[in-house]
Amino acid sequence: MKLTGGTIAVQAFFMISGFYMALILNQKYVGAGSYSLFITNRFLKLFPIYWIVLAGVVLFGAYHWLRHGNLGVLSVWSTYALHWTSAAYLALTNLLIFGQDLSLFLKFTPDMGLGFTAHFADSTPRVVQFLLIPPAWSLGIELVFYVMAPCLVRRSAAFLGVLLTASLILRYVILVRMGLANDPWPTRFYPMELAFFVAGAICFKAYVAIPWPRIPKKALSVPLLLVLAMTVFAEGVNIWAFYACFALAMPFVFQFTKHNAFDRKIGDLSYPMYISHLLALWTLSASGIFDRLGGDYRGLLTVVCTAVVSIGLLWVSRPIENWRSRRVAEGYSSPHTGQQYLPRGS
Repeated sequence: MKLTGGTIAVQAFFMISGFYMALILNQKYVGAGSYSLFITNRFLKLFPIYWIVLAGVVLFGAYHWLRHGNLGVLSVWSTYALHWTSAAYLALTNLLIFGQDLSLFLKFTPDMGLGFTAHFADSTPRVVQFLLIPPAWSLGIELVFYVMAPCLVRRSAAFLGVLLTASLILRYVILVRMGLANDPWPTRFYPMELAFFVAGAICFKAYVAIPWPRIPKKALSVPLLLVLAMTVFAEGVNIWAFYACFALAMPFVFQFTKHNAFDRKIGDLSYPMYISHLLALWTLSASGIFDRLGGDYRGLLTVVCTAVVSIGLLWVSRPIENWRSRRVAEGYSSPHTGQQYLPRGS
């Protein structure tokens, strides 16, 4: 049994993001002032938790310095003398997230400045080694999606279809015709990843058009079970077949789970777990507990520790979540429906 890898998981998430952004931008954030409210609420969703984990990574490096005389996994920062422009870019992108995906298309020049490259692995050191939270490169892409989403997801299905097609054609040209099939081009180049986000937005339009009262409740579970089976038994499944099935299943899975409280709790945990799992792994490894328990427990212990940390992050960020909800409930109502929305986690 082989689960889907990180690449498929991230691109599937981009589809989910496109669906959800289309949902809230068409049904909640509408009318005058909706763009600024949407953007600031999304930033408030991501940045506080990110900054807490970032502070944890810095403290981990400081602890390692005091204990062992080096920064451990962050030692690259003390090993190389960066050009001031490189240092400024890396400091800002670690702090603000924007541009972290760009680091995968950069290399160090002889004077430790930065230049563009088609093969980031040819650089010594690699620019991505200076990212304090390595998985956050995908957030760099996600933030650009957020900035552009209000201008995209309210457009017609035909417009989105053209955009999807253009992104896929660009993928073919770059990967096949230009021969850039190496990492990071297949999975981390924003214009090509846009296809997944747009596909999610198109799925939302399909969701709105489906006559749900005519579909038996039990039938809604079939697409969910199909996606779960393809996720668990991913070995041998064509990647594009997985994406197609995932996209087709998304409206049905959402309809089936949208009132499920347990599903909401799992969803709330997904972001803090994603952003903190490496810090949990580094901390456990530095503690020596892996050596005492043996490698068989490494994955399970990391998952449990990450889950505990994530629950703590949600608890710490709860006042911000409550404020995000109040900002919409108290300060904004839809001119199209006259209703006030009381969102949580949106």
